[in-house]
Amino acid sequence: MTVQLGIIRGASQEEVLGKKFNIYVGISLGNKDFTKEYIKDSLDWALKHSKERTGLLIADTLHAINYQIKDGKSIESARKKALKKGDELIVILKEIIDLLPQNKQNKIDIIRWDDIKKNPGYEESIIKITKEFNENKEFKESILDIIKAHFENSHVHNSPGIIQELSKYIIDELPTLLQGFTFNNIRYNCYTYPEDNILTKFIEDISNKKRFKEIHNILEIKENISVELKAV
Repeated sequence: MTVQLGIIRGASQEEVLGKKFNIYVGISLGNKDFTKEYIKDSLDWALKHSKERTGLLIADTLHAINYQIKDGKSIESARKKALKKGDELIVILKEIIDLLPQNKQNKIDIIRWDDIKKNPGYEESIIKITKEFNENKEFKESILDIIKAHFENSHVHNSPGIIQELSKYIIDELPTLLQGFTFNNIRYNCYTYPEDNILTKFIEDISNKKRFKEIHNILEIKENISVELKAV
């Protein structure tokens, strides 16, 4: 398997390939595209094009929301399962990293979702976005549409109550998607994902003030580039 550059949102191809950004691979626990081979090839690509360091971001405790809502687990049980899945993934990531030359290994950060939540302003951004979700009907409907699109071929698509509850997943990841994040004094501001989708377009529109300027105004929006890396 190899990866192929697809749609880039927020920057030019020349900027991305020219090592302007610190790149991170965003890994979703629920996305089956993240095979060991795909992660390895994505990491190789990111190492080649990243400015200073390369991140592997595991959205583990973020995924706990899905376990809680879709599987009916308690908050504590859902978090425990998500952390266990994250631990299992770290074993795989370390197997991949151990095969690389030491100079490349030294440039890789493994980052978990609890690290993201420690970023200054993260919790404040969640409060602001949640308030906007509750008070801005158009913004709310846009987020619900993103969730519906993701679960289009699932029974969840026809369950308004579940769709509403799952909105917390999108809300909790929006600060990172809009602003990037800092880890060990490195600002990560470009992420790769196996596909371009309605969410990345939504993020681009907010970042460019094409939609929901009020979100842009209440948050400290910084550039965070999305890169589609397709498995071929």
